[in-house]
Amino acid sequence: MSYPFLPVNSCCTDIVLNNPCGCSSTMTNVGCGQNPCETSIVLSSNVLYDGPNLSCIIIEPCDTLNVILQKIDQIICNLLNQINTLNIQIHNITTQIINIEGDLININNQLAQCCNATTTTTTTTKKLCEQFSLNNTGGTAVAITITDCVTGIPSAIVLLPGATNICVVTDSPLIIPGTVIATPNGPCSPPTTSTTSTSSTSTSSSTTTTTTTAIPCECLTFYNRDSVSRTITYKNCSGATVAPQTITVGQTIKVCGSQGSSNSALVTISIGANCISGVCPADPTTSTTSTTLTTTSTSSSTTTTSTTCNPSATHPYSAGSIYGTSTDAYFINDLTGACNAKTCLVAISCYEATTNVTYFNNAVPQIGDTCYGTSTGCVLTNIVDGYYVLHIGPFLGGTYTVIEVVNSKIVAFPVCP
Repeated sequence: MSYPFLPVNSCCTDIVLNNPCGCSSTMTNVGCGQNPCETSIVLSSNVLYDGPNLSCIIIEPCDTLNVILQKIDQIICNLLNQINTLNIQIHNITTQIINIEGDLININNQLAQCCNATTTTTTTTKKLCEQFSLNNTGGTAVAITITDCVTGIPSAIVLLPGATNICVVTDSPLIIPGTVIATPNGPCSPPTTSTTSTSSTSTSSSTTTTTTTAIPCECLTFYNRDSVSRTITYKNCSGATVAPQTITVGQTIKVCGSQGSSNSALVTISIGANCISGVCPADPTTSTTSTTLTTTSTSSSTTTTSTTCNPSATHPYSAGSIYGTSTDAYFINDLTGACNAKTCLVAISCYEATTNVTYFNNAVPQIGDTCYGTSTGCVLTNIVDGYYVLHIGPFLGGTYTVIEVVNSKIVAFPVCP
């Protein structure tokens, strides 16, 4: 067999695969010189590479040509598998878009037939946002995730040592290391303004709503992921600094106030919703209750049922949950191993060897997000509890983030030492 990009050797027309000679032609001299099989043959197993390390294809000095070709073949196979996975995801997303477009058409048709009325709505929406001054006292840069006030989409930012002002969507999750002190500075964008006019045979109305919300006092949640007890401090809702308080290993402490801090970056601080009368809002709960009221003349029954997973729910965002690389086959139980894997993946000095495709409801997963095994329904991913490197983006590139997963939920974004 010959290929268009390789010249045909006219002296060697009957190649024998893996034959020590490689060519058994007995053609006489027709301008080709000696019979190739009577000359010195160099086998691919005897050809050694003597150049520098090639990090992208993991080639090292003294690798034979056979080893080099096998390494390149493995990388190409991994790329083909990634491409197949991406093609499936693109097909699923395209199908979802088509279904959504069909639903929108049906809704518009129903609105056009309803009540013989014509409705015109003009809405200008700007999310309520609040400003924070984040003072990184740790001496080294740290990365955190915020919900951007302009796009409303979670995005990663890097905090250099010193103060950085940010603007985030009000009450969106904001999780920072204990060495970063967050000071709320109130609203930082124009309030929401909405104008709606409706006309029919008998009515018309125009409404303008302006809302401004101050941020005086918020719910702070401290969580100690360190291996030893640490101390925390914060300002209460009156602005007074609270005396340092001990937080034990694995302990969670909720308080109302601002400017929370700790003497360890492994103590995370989650800044939640505004406190109500100095108390953190209650976490949502799911329960089933039944109440029956009876009198001599009336009877009524009220039942509240807990919310369950919708089998038709979609989880449109996918990422790779990496737990093994070409240099460390399994690091689920080792935070240091996960951090080292992230470092070499970013530097492209290793490649992912074992990974699970995981689906999420958010483009940038947050703490508390569920890890699904499929893009539709309630099937959870089959990954075990431990540390993973979350890969979002193309096979060569994208972002890499160390996460901790417990019961198929992201519980933390560990800070690497």
